[in-house]
Amino acid sequence: MGNAGIMPGMQIVPRVDKSVRLHVLAVIAAVAWMWPVPCCDIARADTSAFRAMVEADWAAQARRRGRSGDSPEAVRDALKRAGRLLGDLRARADSPDLSADARRLEQLRAKAAGLAGLDAKGRLSLYREVRWAVRALALKNPLLAGKRIVFMKRRRFICQMLHEYLGYFYDYGDIAGGGVYILDRPGHSMAARDLIRGRLKRGNYTTLALSYDARTIYFAFARRAAKRHDFYSPQRQCFHLFAMDAGGTNLRRLTDGPNDDFDPCPLPDGGIAFMSTRRGGFARCNN
Repeated sequence: MGNAGIMPGMQIVPRVDKSVRLHVLAVIAAVAWMWPVPCCDIARADTSAFRAMVEADWAAQARRRGRSGDSPEAVRDALKRAGRLLGDLRARADSPDLSADARRLEQLRAKAAGLAGLDAKGRLSLYREVRWAVRALALKNPLLAGKRIVFMKRRRFICQMLHEYLGYFYDYGDIAGGGVYILDRPGHSMAARDLIRGRLKRGNYTTLALSYDARTIYFAFARRAAKRHDFYSPQRQCFHLFAMDAGGTNLRRLTDGPNDDFDPCPLPDGGIAFMSTRRGGFARCNN
């Protein structure tokens, strides 16, 4: 994974071995650029298809643990994690008002007291109720609530891992596609905005990064060649570093020449460290 950059003021949740309750939020905070947007009620935002996708993921999680969502253990486990998450969020100095969430969890615990009297359908329904309550609670975490995320789509050259950052090799399968996008309402919708908006020609993207002040997005892009050139030709297509402002404006190219430049790493002083084939060779780690 390319360097993402951690911006001043961004809080990273420390790892807590006794629980993975905030793991996903911690990863998002560590690798994604965020800035405030108005929040809205998840119940209004989730479409049926979106809810089905989320619940399918919960079912897959349960299968990985050797059980199904309608098992009593799954319901009890979800309630236990909910209590831990609620405690963690209440302990934050910037904790939001969680009184309604706390009452909801108490209601669900009361329903779970009668698990023995529920059939499989009833247990699955309760399991999903608990998971939706926990999800709504997790999305109130100040690290994530009302934030947007920038991410990259890419099509990789799948052959030898050491070649994947050299534009030349993407011509083998005529691989092209990808881009840089904004997820406006993470956790509420999969809708994303294209920041490139067709301003770069057909090609490939790799290694997304961010400036320390979160105002500049960096990435590498290689335009696809109309004609395949020899690897040592100065006309061959290479990855070069690009930058644009946070909202997608001021798109500009930072490097050029017959070498691949990728993996930009913004430095505190405003400079950029990056990897390059300028040393010679035709792969990342050999020759």
